[in-house]
Amino acid sequence: MHQPPGDPPDPPPASARVAEARALAERSAIAAGEGQIDQARRGFEQAVAQGGDDVRVLFLCFQFHFRIGELEPAEEFARRRLVAAGQDAQTPHAARAHTNLGLVLQYRGKLDEAEGAMRRALAINTRLRNDYGIARDLGNLSLVAEARGDLDQAEQLLNQALVIAERIGAEDIMATKLTNLGEIALARGRAGDARKLWSRAVEIFERIGPAKHRDKFTKRLRELDEREA
Repeated sequence: MHQPPGDPPDPPPASARVAEARALAERSAIAAGEGQIDQARRGFEQAVAQGGDDVRVLFLCFQFHFRIGELEPAEEFARRRLVAAGQDAQTPHAARAHTNLGLVLQYRGKLDEAEGAMRRALAINTRLRNDYGIARDLGNLSLVAEARGDLDQAEQLLNQALVIAERIGAEDIMATKLTNLGEIALARGRAGDARKLWSRAVEIFERIGPAKHRDKFTKRLRELDEREA
């Protein structure tokens, strides 16, 4: 599996045994993506037993549990990854680890902790002048604001993230922030703005994928048309 644009390259595996654990975790992630959840779960358990302190193995385990909605183990692996990356380190890996922890905490309703983790990620990426990370962190912080019902702050953070993403050409971030801004616009009764934002997002998803996001928001656009017909 390739890493998203803007992510730091993985550090080299510490040993041949850890390299094998990474390879097993990568295969398990592919199996999970194909719907083979039980097979993936067994593979991840074996990968952790073999290379459990490796940041890549821990990230893939976090991602697996997060994507299937198992938030308690997802939080556990996010915390373990942060320890492995260095809780006080000022590195891209540490920033991403804080980001992952913040996301799962937000989904678990631990909003103050989530905001703290996300702001630590933002501080590191700001210090490193990592614009991709800054845009992602601002977008993640908007989720906390939205969960608190502060749509003004959520919209402001998303617009800040979008400006940076457009400047550096980070289309993956552009697409997700456009979709989120569309959701807020619709919630505020601005269906026309939502349509424009989602149309832009669909154009990007048609170029970069994934198809499921393109299809989702193409459907949402049709629903808007039907509502206003």
